[in-house]
Amino acid sequence: MIRTIKSFEYFEAKTVEHAIDILSMYGKKAKVLAGGTDLLISMKERKINPQYAVYIKNVPELNYINYRREFGLEIGAATTLQSIASNPTVLEKFGALATACSKVGTPQIRNMGTIGGNLCQDTKCLYCGPILPKEETSCYRGGGNICYAVTGAKRCQAMAIAETASILICLDAEVSISTPIGQKTTPLEDFFISSGIVNLKEDEILTAIKVPNLPPNTAGIYLRHSLKGALGFALVGVAAVLTVINGVCEDARISLLGVARTPIRARKVEQLLKGEKIKDTPINQAAQAVLEEAHPLGDIFGSARYRREMLKVLSKQAINDVYQKLITLARI
Repeated sequence: MIRTIKSFEYFEAKTVEHAIDILSMYGKKAKVLAGGTDLLISMKERKINPQYAVYIKNVPELNYINYRREFGLEIGAATTLQSIASNPTVLEKFGALATACSKVGTPQIRNMGTIGGNLCQDTKCLYCGPILPKEETSCYRGGGNICYAVTGAKRCQAMAIAETASILICLDAEVSISTPIGQKTTPLEDFFISSGIVNLKEDEILTAIKVPNLPPNTAGIYLRHSLKGALGFALVGVAAVLTVINGVCEDARISLLGVARTPIRARKVEQLLKGEKIKDTPINQAAQAVLEEAHPLGDIFGSARYRREMLKVLSKQAINDVYQKLITLARI
């Protein structure tokens, strides 16, 4: 079946204020367009049909990577994933973030897709879109009142897939949001509300991501598993950031992707690791504890059991790899 995008009116915003004015004018009928790697596909699949598209990628104040020693890293929301993945400062000081950006899609997607778009992207669910027969009721994400993935669910249960979210949550990132009345900042962890829904009103725009400097003796990693490699979204993703002093884990941040409606912190695992010398026993205990916090759905891409097993494997590898990296650095 050939899928075409319904006609829409296109606006190219010159400034953030210009974009917000247009969004305020048209409300739900308008959508923000940056790289288009997610929005245009959703429009083609008729998941959404905006009457107006507000293009923001050429707004200079949204496209930058700045680092200051006293404040840390700040990235404009319209900055491409490839720009972040290849930036020397990001590679040196926030290598796990560069790695996460480098794992999103193909080079073509990374050169078009933006960090803001990745954080705001919709979920991937077989039951959302034109796959259902015309006589079927639309699901929650399609504007209906049913979830075909989980019978009886009161809201969409599709799993989160924003691949940069997990490592940014572990890095204690915040997002800046422009509104008609000014600027506001919120922790990234609080930015995600539900499946494919973020804390943005119709007339607001995500403008920047702020990442504080890492404490000494701290390193991170992002690992993911996809059946299609770069071409596929992550069935499961694990981010880990550890602080290790004299061989003891002083702080731990673990975030999981693809196992809940939003990216989540594995707080039970974090508590297990803190104060421990990370050897086989603590790592195995932590990997097992991850399963208590994850509740993935199964579909044709992978059963719930398969996702949980992959989550356990990735969690164990992530914790071990970061720990070994810090131990090696301490010896140099």
